[in-house]
Amino acid sequence: MASERLTINEKDRIAKSIIKPIIEQSRKELENFGKFADEYFKKNLPKDVVEFMDKYPNVVKTKGCIYLSSFIHERIYNIVSYVEVNYFVYSFITDTEFDELKSSTEAKLFVKRMIELDRKASNIKNRTKCALENINTTKQLKDNFPEAYVILTETSKEDVKRNECDNIEKLRAELSKL
Repeated sequence: MASERLTINEKDRIAKSIIKPIIEQSRKELENFGKFADEYFKKNLPKDVVEFMDKYPNVVKTKGCIYLSSFIHERIYNIVSYVEVNYFVYSFITDTEFDELKSSTEAKLFVKRMIELDRKASNIKNRTKCALENINTTKQLKDNFPEAYVILTETSKEDVKRNECDNIEKLRAELSKL
C-alpha cells in the first residue's frame, strides 16, 4: 500500500474499531446477566404460567429487553446498552420484583462492570483519536501505530468487499448492455 493521506473518517473508523474487544466483552457480560435475569424472572412467575409458556412459546411474547438505563442514570455510549431476556412478561413482573432484581448483588456487580467497560472503551477511544491527530499518512500510521494500521487495512478490505460501487468493470459491462 502506497502512503496515502488519512481521512478523518478513517481515523474515526480506527478509533471505533480499536474498542471492539471491549464491546465484545460487554456482550458477554450482558449474556451472563441475561441468563441470571431469565432465571430470576422464571422463578418469580407462577409454575403453570412457565409451563404454558414453554409448551406454547409463540402464544405469549416472552422475550423482552432490559436497558441499562433502568439500572443507572449514567449514559452508556460505547458499549451495548441492553440485554434480551426470556420470561420477561410485563403483565406478570411487578415493580417490586423488578426493584428486587435491580437491588440484587448480581445486578449491582453487573452495573459496576458495565460502567467500567464503558469508561475503559471511552478512554481508549479518546486516546486513540488523540494519538491519530498527529498521524497524517498511512506510512506514519504503519511506523508509529502498527495496531491501528492493521485495523485500517482490515476495515479497508471489508469496505471494498461490501461496497458494490468499487467494481467499475461490472458497472461498465452493465452500462454497455443498455
